[in-house]
Amino acid sequence: IMQRQSVRGLCSAVARMVGQPVSHSHPHLVAQHELTAGIPRVEYAARRRALMDQLPEGSTLILAAQQESHMAHDIPFPFRQDPDFFYLTGLLEPDAILLLSGREAHMTLVVRPRDPAKEIWDGPCAGVDGALQVFGADEAYPLADTPTAVKSVMARCTGEIWSATSRMSTNTRQLLQDLPVRGDPTALLHKLRAVKSTSELAVMQQAADISALSFCEAMTSQKSLKSEAQLSAQLEFGFKRRGAQKLAYPCVVAGGNNANTLHYISNDHLLNPGELVLVDAGCEFNGYASDISRTWPVSGEYSDAQRAVYEVVLKIQMECIEAAVAGTTHTKLHQLSAELATDGLRQLGILGEGSQGAYYTFYPHSIGHHLGIDVHDVPLLPGSYPLLPGNVITIEPGLYIPDIPQVPEEFRGIGIRIEDDVVIRENGKTPLVLTKKVPKKVNEIEKLMAAP
Repeated sequence: IMQRQSVRGLCSAVARMVGQPVSHSHPHLVAQHELTAGIPRVEYAARRRALMDQLPEGSTLILAAQQESHMAHDIPFPFRQDPDFFYLTGLLEPDAILLLSGREAHMTLVVRPRDPAKEIWDGPCAGVDGALQVFGADEAYPLADTPTAVKSVMARCTGEIWSATSRMSTNTRQLLQDLPVRGDPTALLHKLRAVKSTSELAVMQQAADISALSFCEAMTSQKSLKSEAQLSAQLEFGFKRRGAQKLAYPCVVAGGNNANTLHYISNDHLLNPGELVLVDAGCEFNGYASDISRTWPVSGEYSDAQRAVYEVVLKIQMECIEAAVAGTTHTKLHQLSAELATDGLRQLGILGEGSQGAYYTFYPHSIGHHLGIDVHDVPLLPGSYPLLPGNVITIEPGLYIPDIPQVPEEFRGIGIRIEDDVVIRENGKTPLVLTKKVPKKVNEIEKLMAAP
């Protein structure tokens, strides 16, 4: 195996499988100018340069891919790449190491070597030649030559070293333990990742459309779906039939009082006529997540009490969407939602006058989160950070009314959440709602569910 190869040393690309869809092997999914479906090659290079521009002159960055983990002796869990590594490289392989140096973002990749015996079982990988020819590395090494790769990059380093060592394997951390690491670049990466490009927004719109249409199909099929498990299966089938690769997160399908467990994912109860079902689900499409919540009546029509609570939640959501403009913050949006929730709970007779802060019993989560490569994207951005054009966030208020004597009987056990994915726009414009294809008004939902 060659210790080091340069792009100039490999003039003709071998059109072979590299372990993930690329333009020469999957032209029906990836265009010639793209590295991953929907995202151009030049955009990945621009991301790397943008990150290195944020670091002091002469800096070197070291970032590791996600490690492979197993559910049994030799049965791996489905692999999902570290989001920061994916954002910078597009490579969907475990154990790889990325080294970037200088303002030009000179890229060195350390990857699994090609192994014909292993590929019989697990399929092809990029290998050193794929890292160079397909993924655009300036240098590439097999994993066994990691010390050589690090030594070569460090010889060019004239400034600081930045690395997210806490997310590395023990072996890689030990290799770097003697290097003077200056800091962790994750917070800088999250600021970059939070502002989506035109290409990213196009992919996210596709993800949102897939999820929205699958939600509509699930609503129209509700009459034949007798359990939470069947409804969950219907959603996942809809996502994948429309082209999504996987779920963005486990489906929440919570009938009746189960909706008052916020991340209820057991999905093992029957759906009872007269109750509501809260569904929080979304697909992952070409590496980007969607995230929708809707709450609908199992029997197709809301009761008066269900409708009253639903209208309160919908009002909160609509007003918070209108307020989600560039320059505001998640903190301010949540404060608005809490005020509206408090007013609504008083109107319902659930809270009395002067009960400040008591809303939290019935609305214990935030108004939303960033969305992107991860469903809870860029978590290091604080809630006080101003929203910028190109940010994609969720707006997802809810009311969760426990079955307790202090609550009017007609409202007990009702749990409702309404969630959409929105894009922050420039010049104070109200946001673009990516998930508008799935209805959320009471009459629209009842009409859809009544359709033959």
